[in-house]
Amino acid sequence: MMKKLVSCCIVFFLAAGILFFPPSIQTVKAADDFDAIRMKHFNYLTGGSPYDPNDPNTASKIAALTQTAQERWNTMEKSPTRTYLWDYMPDNQYSYYINESYKSLEFMATAYNTVGSSLYHNASLKTDIVNALEWMNQNRYSTTAPKAPSPNWWDYQIGGAIKLMNCTILMYDHLTAAQVNKYVDAVLRYTPSIGGYSGVFTGANRLSFAEEFVKAGAVSKRAALVTAGRDAMDPLYLEVTSGEGVYPDGSFIQHEHHAYNGGYGSGYAYGLLKIVDSLVGTGYQVVNPNVSNIYNWIYTVYEPVMYEGGFMSMVRGRFISYSPQNDFSYGMDGVRAVVFASQSAPDSGDRLYFKRLLKRWITNNTFQPILPNMPLYEMQIAKQIMNDPAIPAAAPFVAHKRYPNMDRVVHGRPDYTFGLSMFSSRIYNYESFSKENLHGWFTNYGATYLYNGDQGQYNGNYWATIDPYRIPGTTVDKSARPDIDPGDTTGKKGYKSGILGGRSWVGGADIAGLYGVTGMQLHDVPKTLDAKKSYFMFDDEIVLLGAGINSTDNSPIETIVENRALNSSGANGFTVNGSLKIPSLGQSATLTGTNWAHLAGNTAKSDIGYYFPGGSTVQVKRETRTGTWFDINKNGVIDDARTATQTRNYLTMWFNHGNNPVDQGYSYVLLPNKTTSQVAAYAANPNIKIIENSPDAQAVQETTLGLTAVNFWNDSTKTAGDITSTRKASVITKETDADYELAVSDPTQVGGSPIVLEINRKGADVISKDSNVTVLQLEPTIKLSINAVNMKGATFRAKFKLSAKTFTSNKDAYVNDGANAATNYGADTNLMVKKDIAADTGFNRKAYVHFDFSGFDYSEPEAKLKLYVSNIGTDSTRIIKLYGVSNEAWSETGINWNNAPAGATYITSQSISNTDKGKWISFDVSSYVKSNLTDKNVSFLLVNEGTASTQNTVLFASRERAGFEPKLEIQGGKSFLPGADANITDGTYANTNYGTIDNLPVKKDTSSNSGYNRKSYVKFDFSAYGFSTSSKAELRLYVSSIGTDAARTIKLYGVSDTTWSETGITWNNAPAGTAYITGKSINATDNGKWISYDVTNYIRSHLNDKKVSFLLVNEGTGSSQSSISFASREKTGFEPKLVIQYP
Repeated sequence: MMKKLVSCCIVFFLAAGILFFPPSIQTVKAADDFDAIRMKHFNYLTGGSPYDPNDPNTASKIAALTQTAQERWNTMEKSPTRTYLWDYMPDNQYSYYINESYKSLEFMATAYNTVGSSLYHNASLKTDIVNALEWMNQNRYSTTAPKAPSPNWWDYQIGGAIKLMNCTILMYDHLTAAQVNKYVDAVLRYTPSIGGYSGVFTGANRLSFAEEFVKAGAVSKRAALVTAGRDAMDPLYLEVTSGEGVYPDGSFIQHEHHAYNGGYGSGYAYGLLKIVDSLVGTGYQVVNPNVSNIYNWIYTVYEPVMYEGGFMSMVRGRFISYSPQNDFSYGMDGVRAVVFASQSAPDSGDRLYFKRLLKRWITNNTFQPILPNMPLYEMQIAKQIMNDPAIPAAAPFVAHKRYPNMDRVVHGRPDYTFGLSMFSSRIYNYESFSKENLHGWFTNYGATYLYNGDQGQYNGNYWATIDPYRIPGTTVDKSARPDIDPGDTTGKKGYKSGILGGRSWVGGADIAGLYGVTGMQLHDVPKTLDAKKSYFMFDDEIVLLGAGINSTDNSPIETIVENRALNSSGANGFTVNGSLKIPSLGQSATLTGTNWAHLAGNTAKSDIGYYFPGGSTVQVKRETRTGTWFDINKNGVIDDARTATQTRNYLTMWFNHGNNPVDQGYSYVLLPNKTTSQVAAYAANPNIKIIENSPDAQAVQETTLGLTAVNFWNDSTKTAGDITSTRKASVITKETDADYELAVSDPTQVGGSPIVLEINRKGADVISKDSNVTVLQLEPTIKLSINAVNMKGATFRAKFKLSAKTFTSNKDAYVNDGANAATNYGADTNLMVKKDIAADTGFNRKAYVHFDFSGFDYSEPEAKLKLYVSNIGTDSTRIIKLYGVSNEAWSETGINWNNAPAGATYITSQSISNTDKGKWISFDVSSYVKSNLTDKNVSFLLVNEGTASTQNTVLFASRERAGFEPKLEIQGGKSFLPGADANITDGTYANTNYGTIDNLPVKKDTSSNSGYNRKSYVKFDFSAYGFSTSSKAELRLYVSSIGTDAARTIKLYGVSDTTWSETGITWNNAPAGTAYITGKSINATDNGKWISYDVTNYIRSHLNDKKVSFLLVNEGTGSSQSSISFASREKTGFEPKLVIQYP
């Protein structure tokens, strides 16, 4: 991880001049600081020297540069009477002509100065470049030249300005001082100063201004400009909490509310590091300690969203409509940033990791190899890293990374990375202006991206040919949308672009940075379409749920499962439920009862499986699609490549929700990189269970990982499986036998009252928790409160030690009398219990539940049977009795009313009211479980033996209802018998010992010293208890006899003196009670029963010596009938017990 540095450390590295010196590039001795800065930038542009121009990668790069420069030179108008430089930019009509003209001149100037190029120091080329620069200053870009009629400010202030300064640096030795100053003054005409952090002077724009000012100051030797450029970067080293720039979570926001890590943010770290490096060793070097933040951004802003060196399309904004640039083209600036960081990071661990990361990207990228496409300067450094055997490639990105500040999620695994793109009331739906990205309408509508071995999937001509209405993962209104927004007076803005979504519920939570859940409350910006969409990201599967899909626009509504680009023949195998489907291009089908599907990939490690829980009807189509880049981007120079027809084959799969759907939904699971047989096997035995998929909550359980995740959609108390929330929340939990880990966020980022969660588990202790988490209780359930105000969707975490082990029923069923007496109901999702108004009516029902608790290994169980009340009749209450069933051989698929075994042992009863619907209720079954510790199997019968009624039905969830299955919760403990016990008596018996009798009497007589006042002592040695803490401890005593008084309060004290002996203690020498523990009212009706005292805290205070002594005394009103006798250790089977529950 990135190490945070103190200011003095940064200053040391900067002052030492070791921030960045590429090992293969020689520095040039400069006449002054300005020349030193200029020469640094000259080297960045040309590769510096020395390098081997015959190296294959270097030669390839030089050849490509030379070819481009030669083409631009060949097509440039060179006549002394010329009125333009290139015929496709014949006038001053469009401002982008400025940027494009200087771009062409920069290619030419770079080739002129690049060793190894056939154009290196070509005298004619030099003359033509210098003359062209002068022509541009006289006619297009100067302090007086007219501007384009409707200019884009960027072309004048950033794009053209920086390229002009690059040309000036490259041709510096062939320009007069007057020319240089004219060009600088032209730049200053449009940007006379860098303003405060507002308007256009923020984020990536500010960085561009800083770069042009540093370069302008260096070439014109104006100290004020260099200083202004350097100081303008100070705000850029800081993370922001609003507006544009880098956020603490790694989000990069530009243009107010657009996610742009891979667009405007692509060159952010690179640009900063390059400028900082250019100033090292001069009087202008940067000493701001916040520079250290840049290195942390490699981990957060770049690595997660760069798949094998390419920026994911979902963070490139409108730049996805640019051609020939692609994910890897924009990724190059990120790669260059890592190159610089690998040399300049002050921490050696960071430098090593950046080198390893670079090696991983270069090694794994097979679609658009990185080395031959790198600029020469960085290429030389990267080659040295690649050739160093001591530097291993970094491991694959395996993490779950959420970006709550830009509504993006990345889920990385060794062989794939999953991306998720959304919008909200905080992030715009999409960006389109200047007629760019005209079909980006749905790119943030919950769009999913699956990056795997097919590195070209989202590259090439994907965005020119993909059906823009069918982006994978999205739920959309298919009615036609125009390119240009009718309400835009400029005629350049895309339809309804740059709009906040109006729904705040967009976000999620992650557990341990490895697994996550995300939700999106979708509202289609110009339409009535609403949907609640959830994404559950585990290891081998990604579960996608939709609910509450509603629309009243009478338009077709679809959810897109897949829209995958196929190979050139379009013949990728597509298997559904074991059979090949639509094998040829041009085919489509409606597939009912689809349980699973498999699509063969284009390359190794690019197959994809799809599982549809419960079976679904899906639409599929295999087609060849055509389009042009001009269709989606009509800005800039329109050349033949822009208008050329692009062709690509696709397989599309979607749910058709019809027109005007009402509360529709969907569910499917993505299975990356699985073969056909693996997908079939998964579908037959899936690792996931859908607990709920409704407009109230969407919840999934991953059975092999112990994960459960829930999105709660409303500000009302709602239970989903074992988790109850009082507010909108995103929750994910991980459970083992020993502990329970929980992560929660407020995805709305609105705040308000705390989120209160209740977990249907019994906690022993808090292992860890964030400061915003308040634990309200640990038992009988875990309950906690989370303050999420002003926390920007952050995840809050808590981890608990469990005091009980939970077992799920392994068979359950209900039985029905009358005409249904021979019918089996073992597959039902409910367990019905009812006593009807008459026998044999067909409406009397009983329920059976069985547990195998073989994993429980302790001798003193405290056990509860927990059942979820899924529905209930209108009777206000009913008594449900619980019996133990000795015949445990019944089968879930065979039991019926006629063959059901009888209840053999009455255990307890529970009154269940009609207000208990949607709640968990529990029965204490400790004694029955203890009596079955030999085989560790128990069967229970639930029956209503009370008043008959047509409305006394109660339905408990069966094991077929995921997340709500019957549970047997057992807390393990160890029981200790006393090492000594005795009672003492006052009066004439004050010196008499009673340590050997079989009872422990306690009494307060009507007077003192009467010979009838009695107290009792018990002591335990629990050295065999092997834990350093306990969840609970009880002193249990058996009431063997009691006086006729209705009640008496017996107080319990701890006795610090444990040296008394059972055969020596008397009234006169007995130690006093030193620590009051608790009191208990014991009634005359308690005779023959076990009673208990909670001694948890006292036991915890003695876990070092593990010895305790107790005193039992009546300090209340004296009475001749207040006596009570507890069985002593001499009464076999009824001895006092100290029961300590394990943590």
